[in-house]
Amino acid sequence: MSFELNDLSGMKPPAGLVQKDESYIGPIFDESGIRFFLVFNKTEKVFHFLLDETAPVADQFNAVPGADRITVGIRTGFAFYADRFANRRILVGVNQLNTSVNNYLDGPFDQLPDNTLEGDVLEKAILAVSPESKGHIDRFGNSPDGETRFLIAPYMQYEDVSELGTISACAASEQPPVYYKCFSFEGDDESGDDNSGDQPTDQPPDNDGQQTFAAQPAYRRCRAARNAEETQARHALPRAAQFAELDAKNPSVQPRHQLI
Repeated sequence: MSFELNDLSGMKPPAGLVQKDESYIGPIFDESGIRFFLVFNKTEKVFHFLLDETAPVADQFNAVPGADRITVGIRTGFAFYADRFANRRILVGVNQLNTSVNNYLDGPFDQLPDNTLEGDVLEKAILAVSPESKGHIDRFGNSPDGETRFLIAPYMQYEDVSELGTISACAASEQPPVYYKCFSFEGDDESGDDNSGDQPTDQPPDNDGQQTFAAQPAYRRCRAARNAEETQARHALPRAAQFAELDAKNPSVQPRHQLI
Protein backbone atom coordinates (compact mmCIF):
# COMPACT_ATOMS: atom_id res chain seq x y z
CA MET A 1 0.00 0.00 0.00
CA SER A 2 1.31 3.43 -0.86
CA PHE A 3 0.14 6.87 0.17
CA GLU A 4 0.32 10.01 -1.93
CA LEU A 5 0.97 12.89 0.46
CA ASN A 6 0.64 16.57 -0.30
CA ASP A 7 3.87 17.84 -1.80
CA LEU A 8 4.47 21.31 -0.37
CA SER A 9 7.94 21.78 -1.84
CA GLY A 10 6.52 23.94 -4.62
CA MET A 11 4.42 26.16 -2.33
CA LYS A 12 6.12 29.54 -2.24
CA PRO A 13 4.68 32.86 -1.05
CA PRO A 14 4.22 35.33 -3.90
CA ALA A 15 6.22 38.53 -4.00
CA GLY A 16 5.03 41.08 -1.47
CA LEU A 17 3.21 38.61 0.76
CA VAL A 18 6.00 38.39 3.36
CA GLN A 19 6.89 41.84 4.70
CA LYS A 20 10.44 43.10 5.31
CA ASP A 21 10.18 42.73 9.10
CA GLU A 22 8.84 39.16 8.88
CA SER A 23 10.51 35.75 8.71
CA TYR A 24 8.98 33.13 6.46
CA ILE A 25 8.57 29.87 8.38
CA GLY A 26 6.98 27.64 5.76
CA PRO A 27 3.88 26.41 3.91
CA ILE A 28 0.98 24.56 5.53
CA PHE A 29 -1.70 22.35 3.99
CA ASP A 30 -4.20 22.17 6.83
CA GLU A 31 -6.47 19.19 7.39
CA SER A 32 -9.38 21.55 6.65
CA GLY A 33 -8.19 21.72 3.05
CA ILE A 34 -7.06 25.34 3.44
CA ARG A 35 -3.47 26.28 2.59
CA PHE A 36 -1.44 28.80 4.58
CA PHE A 37 1.94 30.46 4.76
CA LEU A 38 3.27 30.78 8.31
CA VAL A 39 5.26 33.96 9.03
CA PHE A 40 6.77 35.56 12.12
CA ASN A 41 6.75 39.31 12.73
CA LYS A 42 10.19 39.99 14.24
CA THR A 43 9.32 43.51 15.40
CA GLU A 44 6.15 42.68 17.32
CA LYS A 45 7.06 39.04 17.99
CA VAL A 46 3.80 37.56 16.71
CA PHE A 47 3.00 34.73 14.30
CA HIS A 48 0.52 34.99 11.43
CA PHE A 49 -1.12 32.32 9.29
CA LEU A 50 -1.55 33.90 5.84
CA LEU A 51 -4.08 32.49 3.40
CA ASP A 52 -2.46 30.93 0.33
CA GLU A 53 -4.39 32.23 -2.66
CA THR A 54 -1.92 31.04 -5.29
CA ALA A 55 -4.30 28.10 -5.84
CA PRO A 56 -8.11 27.94 -5.63
CA VAL A 57 -9.23 28.29 -2.02
CA ALA A 58 -11.45 25.43 -0.81
CA ASP A 59 -14.06 27.71 0.70
CA GLN A 60 -16.36 30.62 -0.01
CA PHE A 61 -16.56 33.67 2.20
CA ASN A 62 -19.18 35.98 3.65
CA ALA A 63 -18.60 39.48 4.95
CA VAL A 64 -19.19 40.07 8.66
CA PRO A 65 -21.51 42.97 9.53
CA GLY A 66 -19.75 45.36 11.87
CA ALA A 67 -16.33 43.82 11.19
CA ASP A 68 -14.75 45.79 8.37
CA ARG A 69 -12.35 43.86 6.11
CA ILE A 70 -13.18 40.50 7.77
CA THR A 71 -14.73 37.58 5.90
CA VAL A 72 -15.68 34.17 7.30
CA GLY A 73 -15.52 30.87 5.43
CA ILE A 74 -18.94 29.32 4.88
CA ARG A 75 -17.51 25.78 5.13
CA THR A 76 -14.66 26.21 7.60
CA GLY A 77 -15.72 29.09 9.81
CA PHE A 78 -12.18 30.50 9.43
CA ALA A 79 -12.14 34.30 9.71
CA PHE A 80 -9.67 36.34 7.67
CA TYR A 81 -8.72 39.99 7.79
CA ALA A 82 -7.73 41.75 4.55
CA ASP A 83 -4.48 43.47 5.48
CA ARG A 84 -4.60 47.26 5.04
CA PHE A 85 -0.90 47.48 4.22
CA ALA A 86 -0.28 44.41 2.08
CA ASN A 87 -2.22 42.36 -0.45
CA ARG A 88 -2.92 39.37 1.79
CA ARG A 89 -5.43 37.87 4.22
CA ILE A 90 -4.51 36.99 7.80
CA LEU A 91 -6.24 34.23 9.75
CA VAL A 92 -7.78 36.03 12.75
CA GLY A 93 -10.48 33.67 13.99
CA VAL A 94 -11.54 30.05 14.32
CA ASN A 95 -14.97 28.94 15.51
CA GLN A 96 -14.75 27.78 19.12
CA LEU A 97 -17.39 25.12 18.47
CA ASN A 98 -14.86 23.35 16.27
CA THR A 99 -11.96 23.64 18.71
CA SER A 100 -14.15 22.27 21.51
CA VAL A 101 -14.60 18.96 19.66
CA ASN A 102 -11.09 18.91 18.18
CA ASN A 103 -12.27 18.36 14.60
CA TYR A 104 -10.56 19.16 11.31
CA LEU A 105 -11.79 22.76 11.39
CA ASP A 106 -10.12 23.56 14.74
CA GLY A 107 -7.36 25.67 13.17
CA PRO A 108 -3.87 25.09 11.75
CA PHE A 109 -2.02 25.10 15.08
CA ASP A 110 -1.34 21.35 14.71
CA GLN A 111 -0.25 21.42 11.05
CA LEU A 112 3.10 23.23 11.18
CA PRO A 113 5.53 23.00 8.23
CA ASP A 114 7.85 20.38 9.73
CA ASN A 115 8.86 18.79 6.42
CA THR A 116 9.90 22.08 4.83
CA LEU A 117 11.50 23.88 7.77
CA GLU A 118 14.86 25.36 6.92
CA GLY A 119 17.37 25.16 9.75
CA ASP A 120 16.30 26.68 13.05
CA VAL A 121 14.03 29.42 11.70
CA LEU A 122 11.05 28.24 13.77
CA GLU A 123 13.09 27.69 16.91
CA LYS A 124 14.53 31.22 16.67
CA ALA A 125 11.04 32.68 16.31
CA ILE A 126 9.76 30.75 19.33
CA LEU A 127 12.73 31.84 21.44
CA ALA A 128 12.08 35.47 20.47
CA VAL A 129 8.59 35.08 21.94
CA SER A 130 9.58 32.81 24.82
CA PRO A 131 13.27 33.12 25.79
CA GLU A 132 12.67 30.85 28.78
CA SER A 133 12.13 27.98 26.34
CA LYS A 134 15.83 27.94 25.42
CA GLY A 135 17.23 24.47 26.02
CA HIS A 136 13.74 23.03 26.43
CA ILE A 137 12.66 22.74 22.78
CA ASP A 138 14.09 21.37 19.55
CA ARG A 139 14.01 23.14 16.21
CA PHE A 140 10.39 22.08 15.74
CA GLY A 141 9.30 23.50 19.09
CA ASN A 142 8.92 20.06 20.67
CA SER A 143 9.83 19.29 24.26
CA PRO A 144 12.69 16.78 24.76
CA ASP A 145 10.27 13.96 25.57
CA GLY A 146 8.11 14.75 22.54
CA GLU A 147 4.98 15.02 24.67
CA THR A 148 4.31 18.72 24.15
CA ARG A 149 4.90 21.38 21.54
CA PHE A 150 5.04 25.14 21.73
CA LEU A 151 1.57 26.43 20.86
CA ILE A 152 1.28 28.68 17.81
CA ALA A 153 -2.36 29.73 17.63
CA PRO A 154 -2.48 33.54 17.42
CA TYR A 155 -6.08 33.73 16.22
CA MET A 156 -9.26 34.35 18.25
CA GLN A 157 -11.50 31.46 19.16
CA TYR A 158 -14.84 33.15 18.61
CA GLU A 159 -18.28 31.95 19.66
CA ASP A 160 -20.20 34.51 17.60
CA VAL A 161 -18.99 36.41 14.53
CA SER A 162 -19.94 39.68 16.22
CA GLU A 163 -16.85 39.24 18.41
CA LEU A 164 -14.66 39.72 15.33
CA GLY A 165 -15.60 43.39 15.20
CA THR A 166 -13.12 44.00 17.98
CA ILE A 167 -10.29 43.04 15.66
CA SER A 168 -11.47 45.46 12.96
CA ALA A 169 -11.79 48.26 15.50
CA CYS A 170 -8.21 47.79 16.65
CA ALA A 171 -6.80 47.48 13.12
CA ALA A 172 -8.64 50.62 11.98
CA SER A 173 -7.06 52.70 14.74
CA GLU A 174 -3.47 51.41 14.65
CA GLN A 175 -0.48 51.80 12.34
CA PRO A 176 2.41 49.40 11.79
CA PRO A 177 4.22 47.94 13.53
CA VAL A 178 1.78 47.67 16.48
CA TYR A 179 -1.09 47.26 13.98
CA TYR A 180 -0.06 43.63 13.49
CA LYS A 181 -0.63 42.87 17.16
CA CYS A 182 -4.32 43.44 16.53
CA PHE A 183 -4.37 39.94 15.00
CA SER A 184 -2.66 38.13 17.86
CA PHE A 185 -4.38 36.61 20.86
CA GLU A 186 -3.05 34.59 23.74
CA GLY A 187 -4.82 32.65 26.47
CA ASP A 188 -4.46 33.76 30.05
CA ASP A 189 -6.33 33.40 33.30
CA GLU A 190 -8.05 36.07 35.33
CA SER A 191 -4.88 36.88 37.23
CA GLY A 192 -3.20 37.81 33.95
CA ASP A 193 -0.75 34.91 34.03
CA ASP A 194 0.13 33.71 30.57
CA ASN A 195 -0.95 30.16 29.79
CA SER A 196 0.54 30.04 26.33
CA GLY A 197 3.48 27.81 25.46
CA ASP A 198 3.66 24.05 25.50
CA GLN A 199 0.45 22.24 24.66
CA PRO A 200 -0.29 18.59 23.80
CA THR A 201 0.41 18.24 20.09
CA ASP A 202 -2.97 16.66 19.26
CA GLN A 203 -5.23 19.02 21.19
CA PRO A 204 -6.63 22.41 20.18
CA PRO A 205 -5.52 25.47 22.14
CA ASP A 206 -7.17 25.56 25.56
CA ASN A 207 -8.07 29.19 26.16
CA ASP A 208 -10.38 28.74 29.11
CA GLY A 209 -10.74 32.08 30.85
CA GLN A 210 -9.78 35.05 28.73
CA GLN A 211 -8.43 35.73 25.29
CA THR A 212 -6.16 38.73 25.57
CA PHE A 213 -6.04 41.21 22.74
CA ALA A 214 -2.31 41.77 22.32
CA ALA A 215 -2.45 45.30 20.89
CA GLN A 216 -4.05 47.19 23.77
CA PRO A 217 -5.77 46.32 27.06
CA ALA A 218 -8.79 48.36 25.90
CA TYR A 219 -9.54 45.70 23.34
CA ARG A 220 -9.32 42.74 25.69
CA ARG A 221 -11.91 40.15 24.77
CA CYS A 222 -13.28 37.94 27.52
CA ARG A 223 -15.42 34.88 27.18
CA ALA A 224 -16.77 32.57 29.83
CA ALA A 225 -14.83 29.40 30.46
CA ARG A 226 -16.32 26.39 28.76
CA ASN A 227 -18.45 24.20 30.95
CA ALA A 228 -16.25 21.15 31.56
CA GLU A 229 -19.16 18.74 31.97
CA GLU A 230 -20.77 19.91 28.74
CA THR A 231 -17.49 19.50 26.85
CA GLN A 232 -16.95 16.02 28.29
CA ALA A 233 -20.48 15.02 27.34
CA ARG A 234 -19.96 16.32 23.81
CA HIS A 235 -16.84 14.19 23.39
CA ALA A 236 -18.84 11.16 24.47
CA LEU A 237 -21.27 11.63 21.56
CA PRO A 238 -20.76 9.76 18.30
CA ARG A 239 -18.90 11.95 15.81
CA ALA A 240 -21.95 12.37 13.55
CA ALA A 241 -23.94 13.61 16.54
CA GLN A 242 -21.18 16.10 17.36
CA PHE A 243 -21.43 17.55 13.85
CA ALA A 244 -25.24 17.63 14.04
CA GLU A 245 -24.98 19.65 17.26
CA LEU A 246 -22.60 22.12 15.61
CA ASP A 247 -24.88 22.43 12.56
CA ALA A 248 -27.85 23.26 14.79
CA LYS A 249 -25.88 26.08 16.43
CA ASN A 250 -24.43 27.36 13.13
CA PRO A 251 -27.23 27.05 10.53
CA SER A 252 -25.33 29.22 8.02
CA VAL A 253 -22.49 26.69 7.80
CA GLN A 254 -22.64 23.79 5.36
CA PRO A 255 -23.73 20.66 7.30
CA ARG A 256 -20.58 18.92 8.43
CA HIS A 257 -22.08 15.44 8.41
CA GLN A 258 -22.09 15.74 4.61
CA LEU A 259 -18.34 16.29 4.64
CA ILE A 260 -17.30 13.19 6.62
